[in-house]
Amino acid sequence: MAIGIPGEDVGPIQDAGAVQILYGTSSGPSQNRNTLLHQDSWRVGDMAERFDRFGTALATGDVNDDGFADLAIGVPHENVGKINNAGVMHILFGSSTGLYSYFSPDSQLWNQEDTNGVDTAIERCDNCGAALAAGDFNNDGVDNLAVGVPGEDLGGILDAGAVNVLKGQANVGLTPSVGLFFHQDSNSGAQQVNNSSGKFDYFGSSLAVGDFNDDGNADLAIGVPGEDWGPPVTLAR
Repeated sequence: MAIGIPGEDVGPIQDAGAVQILYGTSSGPSQNRNTLLHQDSWRVGDMAERFDRFGTALATGDVNDDGFADLAIGVPHENVGKINNAGVMHILFGSSTGLYSYFSPDSQLWNQEDTNGVDTAIERCDNCGAALAAGDFNNDGVDNLAVGVPGEDLGGILDAGAVNVLKGQANVGLTPSVGLFFHQDSNSGAQQVNNSSGKFDYFGSSLAVGDFNDDGNADLAIGVPGEDWGPPVTLAR
């Protein structure tokens, strides 16, 4: 069981964030085998900083097809260079000895600038990694990762929101050269979304995976909490 603690202080670093891992047993999660992870942990990558909120979003899936579940961790308030709150996500690989062990593969760290197959760039307050969901969307036997970017600006539309989908690959993990970029103005082929982007829509604030049409393939549900519906309403005083 992975538990996100985005408000956790790491030493004197306020709200750096952490994730508590409780390993399962035949009688439930074990209190004797647990691990607290943060961005200053060995092999996690990056470094803990004030208000990063590591662990805001979590998702599990086998993105490198080795038979062990991997853990994706969202850090939506991470600064990327001088770009505040751009957001990043970590991938910690599972192994026969669990996450974050000497025998597990090295972790991965992603931001929007790393995704060469995705038509976007990092921006201030994108909050990449605010929501995560894993599933085999293309039915190739390897899980992919959907990443919510609710603060994404589209042209001049502030905080319209978007979703990146990164492809998993056997023996590798997530691949930077293959990806999809969805928003409410996407209108071609598999990326068609039936709506239009609006200011402060925050498309991608929440994500969920399930087989909603019973075809054996994973489908993706995307929350748009700021969407306006119908004509504007003027309230009388």
